[in-house]
Amino acid sequence: FPEVRERFELAERTLADRLGEPLGALVFPPPRFDAQQQAAAQKALTRTQVAQPAIGAADLGLLSLLRALELRPDMVAGHSYGEYVALCAAGGLSEPDLYMLSEARGRCIAEASGLDGGTMAAVAAGADEVNEVLSSLDEVWIANLNAPSQTVLSGTHKGIARAVEIVGSRGWTARPIPVACAFHSP
Repeated sequence: FPEVRERFELAERTLADRLGEPLGALVFPPPRFDAQQQAAAQKALTRTQVAQPAIGAADLGLLSLLRALELRPDMVAGHSYGEYVALCAAGGLSEPDLYMLSEARGRCIAEASGLDGGTMAAVAAGADEVNEVLSSLDEVWIANLNAPSQTVLSGTHKGIARAVEIVGSRGWTARPIPVACAFHSP
């Protein structure tokens, strides 16, 4: 849809001198022919200073498409980074400013998180249960309460790996979330 493509093109032009390569090449890379190349492309896109403006462009692309279909929201809201997109969708932040702020926010988070930026995992269990089982782990925090039976954890790679192992031994499903940092944690 041209409405979606235009958002990505504007984001790419806005961030032309900030990402090292065009945003479109990171979001829509050419086909990769081996697992190592595919993993490298995924890692490049997952960097938070790339992922955040890419998510912003995708979200605004969908909003533009809905507007082209004459669907208008009465209100907007977002969670975490989504709050920035909601602010832009509501007219409180220009689209180019959203992309610049997104890249800067992502870069600052990456710089502040150090070498082991950490990771996240979603656990199919309630927060009280998860907290009771994992309270002794020093490198893991409850980051989000997504639903009564879904709790998101954030922490170091080592801590999250141990948490996934522990909750798995209790029969709970835990899925790693492919992120660059331990968002919503110290």
